[in-house]
Amino acid sequence: MSDICLAVLDDRPLFRAGVINALRTEADIVVIGEGSTADDALHLAKELGPQIILLNANLHGGGFSGIGMQELLAVCPAVKLLVLSATFEPGQVYSAMRAGAWGFALEWLSGAELVQSIRLIHGGERYLAPVLAARLLAAPAVPDDPFAQLSRREEQVLAHMARGLSNKEIGSKLKISHTTVKRHVSTTLEKLGVKNRMQAAILAQR
Repeated sequence: MSDICLAVLDDRPLFRAGVINALRTEADIVVIGEGSTADDALHLAKELGPQIILLNANLHGGGFSGIGMQELLAVCPAVKLLVLSATFEPGQVYSAMRAGAWGFALEWLSGAELVQSIRLIHGGERYLAPVLAARLLAAPAVPDDPFAQLSRREEQVLAHMARGLSNKEIGSKLKISHTTVKRHVSTTLEKLGVKNRMQAAILAQR
């Protein structure tokens, strides 16, 4: 069996180190890179070419729900994304899988389950943790509410847009780069189904 080359992206150093240490005990899995931001994920995907990227659903600097994941896959279409989340949010699961994720699981899954999910994805299968699939079946339908699709960071950006702040000012407030702000503005407009910042601000105020 050929090695599975993998990168781990999470903005919590201790959690990331624990995941990496667990994976390094597996003879067929090689961790070739790690990072803590969305920009790190894009850089690692382009420079190292991992087969699988394991990432936090709410990664600092722009989580990879929705268009953020599409951007990464546009740069490196061969990469398979396995998303881990600390909480169960049906909308987040649907958004990630529609955007191109190969797998989604809650981050408290066991080491054995994580390894199994990685091997299944590497073998060409989609993965949704059984406990997550059961919860999705039991959950009510995702409401037809555009705001329900926004990530926590996108909600913060929208709140600042509604106050009339520029991208530079928003970046300063949230301590993120101008490029990251532009990405969030773009994804927020798309998810809300509006054409510009003014329309988004009006919708938010309503």
